Amino acid sequence: MRPFLKIFTINKELTQIQANVDNALTPLLRKILNDSNNVVETQLFTGTNVINHKLSRGLQGWLIIDKDTNANIWKTSSTETTATLETDANVNVKILFF
Repeated sequence: MRPFLKIFTINKELTQIQANVDNALTPLLRKILNDSNNVVETQLFTGTNVINHKLSRGLQGWLIIDKDTNANIWKTSSTETTATLETDANVNVKILFF
């Protein structure tokens, strides 16, 4: 993910808001990227799919990085080692687990 881009302005309030947003987002983005594992080219089939997220800890969240068709994907449960995802269509995905 790209870093937060500040717009340089003479408006002091906007400059302060941008600084606050940057201060809030930067540590969060570093943590997500450092504690994540990218599962590349995973194929999901219509219905229930159990994916090994390889984090060796509880799943905090996940993001679909890429998919090759229009499909709705949602998580129904997770464990220390797996995430159970449902989808309404067959789809190849890249998933970032964190």
